[in-house]
Amino acid sequence: MAFGFELVADDGGASADPVTARVVPPNQAPLVSAGPDETIFSPSTLLRGVVTDDGLPLGSSLTTSWSAVSGPGIALFGSPLQPASSVQFTASGSYVLRLTASDGSRSASDEVRVTADVTNVAPSVSAGADQTIVFPQTTLTLSGVATDDGLPLGSTVQVVWNQISGPALASFSERFSVSTNASFPAAGRYVLSLLASDGDLLGSDELTVVVEDGNAAPSVDAGGDQSVTLPTNQITLFGFASDDALPAGSVVSYLWSRVSGPAAVSFSNPNAASTLATFEASGDYVLRLTVTDGLLSGSDTLGVHVEPGPPLGPAPSVAIVSPTERQAVTDFTEVVGTVSSEALVSWTLESEGTRIASGTTAVSNGVFGVLDPTLLQNGLHEIRLTATDTAGRTAVDTVFVVVKENLKVGQFTVSFVDLEVLGWQRVEWFVVKVPQAVDRLNRNALDFIGLGVTGDDTVSLCAVVR
Repeated sequence: MAFGFELVADDGGASADPVTARVVPPNQAPLVSAGPDETIFSPSTLLRGVVTDDGLPLGSSLTTSWSAVSGPGIALFGSPLQPASSVQFTASGSYVLRLTASDGSRSASDEVRVTADVTNVAPSVSAGADQTIVFPQTTLTLSGVATDDGLPLGSTVQVVWNQISGPALASFSERFSVSTNASFPAAGRYVLSLLASDGDLLGSDELTVVVEDGNAAPSVDAGGDQSVTLPTNQITLFGFASDDALPAGSVVSYLWSRVSGPAAVSFSNPNAASTLATFEASGDYVLRLTVTDGLLSGSDTLGVHVEPGPPLGPAPSVAIVSPTERQAVTDFTEVVGTVSSEALVSWTLESEGTRIASGTTAVSNGVFGVLDPTLLQNGLHEIRLTATDTAGRTAVDTVFVVVKENLKVGQFTVSFVDLEVLGWQRVEWFVVKVPQAVDRLNRNALDFIGLGVTGDDTVSLCAVVR
């Protein structure tokens, strides 16, 4: 602080020059507060000292420092040259700490008493909640927690996972980390522990992991082998399946199919455990009942022998009247003909192995079905008419036609992604794509979608950092 004065002498003549004088007050010692006394139940606390000064001497710098006056152990200051500083104590008891401030000429100080209880406590540990997994899952993530009081000073908490009991030896991806993946090779009850040490005391916690027996495929019984004699060409199938009700909430589904046999088999309800099967010709058949629980499938087969009956009258007679041999087909064309038999079981009209129509009654110069040339490549194609009677006698007639011109979409291929699987691997997504190719006129290809579909064995992977 300075004060200015002006002294003027006047003799009635010319004015005199002014004279200025500065008066500076005396330097005062800094004002220091070390903060209030306190009692703590930990090895450390924050000291909140306050220092103010009058700025004198001019150009001087204010300095501060903490020091320990007394105590049963050592006081370690985090910022000993700042009014606000953390402090750690190595032993329990009462400490007197001093905060000193100096302006280079005068100094002042203040003291604070801190009573500290620094008894070391074992780390607090949580291994997490008990868990249950079901095969085929064999790995789960363990997320433990370990906290400590920071004692002894300078110590670092170390953790380790251990197995206490279990039907087999579990493995840990990161055994010395609170978070780890644990793998279990067999079903059963596992007890795991998470142990934490501060170098002096130990803390631990346990959790139980139950690995349940996994989902099993349904057990299926298609029933015993059967036989029937024509003209009776139907039997009732009595299938049965039992399941373990896994996955949870799943419902089993049924499917009857023909594995082998001389002719087609139709089922009144192929998705029922019990159904009526109809056979188009005599011979030996193998039928399969497949049951799925949505994840796994089980199946069973049975044999059916269809015995021919005694001959009744002449053998079946068949004839294709239209179209005629080598006739050009450019549009949808009706197939006309005759099937006659005194003991007819069935007749079938096919082209290139694909059924156009079928029936169980005689036809006299009638329309069997319609040939669709849009499904055929241009060229020579066979139309086949077959009839079977109760004695197992068969009659066949064939006609070759020429499919031509452009009443069709034409041959083309479409490629698309039929399946996309997303997964999580650390911080990266990966995409597995199973491409499918559709060949419009490749009728021999049968894959995921059905007729005219081929699968591409290529699996492409694309990793994208999120």
